[in-house]
Amino acid sequence: MRSHFNTNQYLVLWDKVKAWVKTTDQIEFAKLWVEISGDPSAPQSFIAYLKAQWLPVTPKWSRVLRKGRSIYEEGDTNMLIEAYVSTHFLGDKISIS
Repeated sequence: MRSHFNTNQYLVLWDKVKAWVKTTDQIEFAKLWVEISGDPSAPQSFIAYLKAQWLPVTPKWSRVLRKGRSIYEEGDTNMLIEAYVSTHFLGDKISIS
C-alpha cells in the first residue's frame, strides 16, 4: 500500500486503512470502506489499487472474514518449517547463503 501513496502526507487516510484492515466488526468494515473510497482528497490511484487488488481477495486479509482462523492452520509455505528449525535447532541464528 505504501508504494501507492505517501502515508505521511495522508495521515487520516492511513489511520482509516489500518483500522479497516484490523477491524473485526462487519459494519465498521463497511463504514470505513465507504469513508476511504469516498474521500475526495485520497489519491484516486490508491483507491483504484484497493478496488482492483484488495477487494477481490477480502477473505484472505480481512479480520472481518478471518475470525477464528490461524496462520498456522492455513500456512502452505515453508515459513513454519523455517521458524521451527530456527527456534529448535539453530537458536534463532539463521544464515542465508
